[in-house]
Amino acid sequence: MNENTKTIEELKSKGEYQTNKRTREELENIGRKFVKTIADGFGGFDSRINKIYIGEESKFDTPSEKLPNMTLFWNLQFANKGFMHASSMGHLHPPENFEVQEIYEFQGYGGMFIYEEGKRAKFYVCKPKDKVPVPPNCFMTILNLSHLELLTLDIANPSTNKSSKVEIKSKKGPMIAIYNLGDSSKTEERDFSDSDYKAPINIGGTVRIALNPEYSFNIDNTATIELRTEEKESGLYEALIEKRDDFTKYNMEILTASPYLRIKGRDSKYYYLNRSLLELVLDKKMPVHRLLGII
Repeated sequence: MNENTKTIEELKSKGEYQTNKRTREELENIGRKFVKTIADGFGGFDSRINKIYIGEESKFDTPSEKLPNMTLFWNLQFANKGFMHASSMGHLHPPENFEVQEIYEFQGYGGMFIYEEGKRAKFYVCKPKDKVPVPPNCFMTILNLSHLELLTLDIANPSTNKSSKVEIKSKKGPMIAIYNLGDSSKTEERDFSDSDYKAPINIGGTVRIALNPEYSFNIDNTATIELRTEEKESGLYEALIEKRDDFTKYNMEILTASPYLRIKGRDSKYYYLNRSLLELVLDKKMPVHRLLGII
């Protein structure tokens, strides 16, 4: 049993969850021309892959019983070679009168891309157990940064956690896409989707980052950023940090996330999150529930 499975089973033993599955067809519909153009360059997506990620939403009777939601992402193998790094596709948070809408904790190497109209885009790169506070009034999306599957935990106040995919679905598609060209010599057999399908996936090699020109980042959105990554799980994470200064010309800031956060709560008090999100949520003093105004 791998660590992702252990975490999922532990949380499901503590409360009720509702499962929501996202399909490759949904990705292709939401991704529109932006995603299709990338995939077509590699023969399209492998038709044997159906599910692209599964969300487990915490269900509860009283606010104090609220547990973190979970999302498990699989990378999307191309038909010829290479793969697209898994993504949540993104959504929009409307303006609010508080500073933090959601808190995410990454269980593997991943990233959080946050963009507010008229401001510099922020790309948080995360190692296992790093946390990212997500503000209101922004576009946001989660990205996998390794060849392995990615599990994230997140918690928000359900009564104020408004979000919308309307703009993304209607015309734009996702803000960003990351894809591996499949040119490395090192591979590892991995699961794809929630099926019995397994296939070798490249570790490291050449990775490209494409920015969707439908979003006004105030940069040259036609650019594709290329990185050469080491053949290891943390290769892309490390390459992004090493080349962080190169991203300023695209009006993008690469930020390293941390497992520790200091956050101003909705009660105007400051909270220090210095343990795992699961430990904090199960703490009898309920610091996360209080800072988010859940209780």
